[in-house]
Amino acid sequence: MLVGNEEARLGFLKWLKAWKVGGKAALLVGPPGIGKTATVHAAVRELSYSIIELNASDIRTKDKLDRALGPSVYNQALIGKSLILLDEV
Repeated sequence: MLVGNEEARLGFLKWLKAWKVGGKAALLVGPPGIGKTATVHAAVRELSYSIIELNASDIRTKDKLDRALGPSVYNQALIGKSLILLDEV
């Protein structure tokens, strides 16, 4: 359970529940330590999503992103409900 930043946390959860393929990505912004990554992990757990987490400082080009994610991004049947988290963007 995540406590605090209720408006932001609930806003993200509402956005994620309504998100459709082809929709816009979410960008969580704020100073370090306020719970951006924890919010994503809590939402993923609550909605029974799987998560693919990458650190953006390690993957900075489309080619590297394609290699890291592989075919899972393009084949919904393989990954079902998944969320891709690019941390430290």
